[in-house]
Amino acid sequence: MEISSVGYGSYPEILLLNSNFKPGDRFLKIVLEVHKKDVKFLGDFGETYRSLTRLFPSIKRHQCCHDSLYAEKIRTRGGVPIKEADIYANIAHLIEHIIIDLIANISGLSSVSGVTCGYLRPISRHDIFVECPRKKLALFAANLALEVMENLGNGTVQKNRVKKLTKLAKIIENDYRKRFTAGEIADRVGCSRDEAQHLLNHYRRLSKARGK
Repeated sequence: MEISSVGYGSYPEILLLNSNFKPGDRFLKIVLEVHKKDVKFLGDFGETYRSLTRLFPSIKRHQCCHDSLYAEKIRTRGGVPIKEADIYANIAHLIEHIIIDLIANISGLSSVSGVTCGYLRPISRHDIFVECPRKKLALFAANLALEVMENLGNGTVQKNRVKKLTKLAKIIENDYRKRFTAGEIADRVGCSRDEAQHLLNHYRRLSKARGK
């Protein structure tokens, strides 16, 4: 899967898609391409969802609003509704919820909303919109969500690494005008200076647009 484009700003055209959206809200927008190989590795939604809740336990508490016209085609796994026959949409929807979870936990916001919009052609393409107060945090959350899903697919996800990156992002978000040193991060995250520098480098990569 890949992010083919990234945007950040106000998108008035989506306000009617979620009752929690408000005029003036700032949104991350990504165009996500889900490939056939992703469906092959992540097609078992139940196992993928269980793996994600081990990494992000609060996903189980998400409340998701979906169109009641399609309710007969949807069943719920925890707080995330899924469509029985649309694996592409399910993968995109999970990524939306990971992004929401990361933004909420890092920023401390009590409520974060989003929406996933699928294309008719190609069915593998989706627009994902998520509320976020800062662009850098939005990019970090989107890129880490994608990285986690890719690593789940190939069996290389590292829970401790994800937890430390999330903790680092929260430290930076709480004082985003400060430039942290590896020594400061090592003390606050609880790791060596070398690992702290690797985490900082990883965070900086994830906080940049990776789309075209």
